[in-house]
Amino acid sequence: MPGVGHDYLRMLDETVNPANGALSLRITAPVPKQRGEVNFPYNLFSYDSNGVNVPLPGFFSSYNAATGASYSMGISWTDSSVQPGQVVTGLIPGGFVANAQVGRTTWKSASISSQISGVSFVTCSYANGYVYTDPNGTRHSLGQMSYVISSTNGGCGVLGIPTIPVGGDKQYQAQITTNYFPVYVADLHGRVVSDT
Repeated sequence: MPGVGHDYLRMLDETVNPANGALSLRITAPVPKQRGEVNFPYNLFSYDSNGVNVPLPGFFSSYNAATGASYSMGISWTDSSVQPGQVVTGLIPGGFVANAQVGRTTWKSASISSQISGVSFVTCSYANGYVYTDPNGTRHSLGQMSYVISSTNGGCGVLGIPTIPVGGDKQYQAQITTNYFPVYVADLHGRVVSDT
């Protein structure tokens, strides 16, 4: 019975997306009724099968005096618990435990080096792949947001890596400040919900 002892039927929530077969699993703890009409869950465990692995691009180039530069790109998949340059407490591949990621914004960083001429190299380090996790434990991609961390010999401009400080979806909008963090995320009412 709800409200008496353990309410097992409401603690486990499993959803399968029929479009792509993605599995979403939430185990929530019973929490006291909150003020107002909003009652956010406390996720003891959260898992999304489409969040286990994330793609990381690799950019390669070579230079030949006769033919000029040739470029190639390779995509590798990495464990989602790997966040270069960022330590995330409680993050596990595809999910998190004890509400660790709720209200936080995560991102990944990448570095590209290319030989533009026979002698000089250009490099570009940047952050992208920003994702906000709302109070319900749902992930929101913040669009094409990216931030150039460092650029050698104008590498980011040459390689076409722009700084795009704003992004979001239909529920949340985000803006990067003077660095690739903090990221300010606001809801549809303009309330800042994250400054991670």
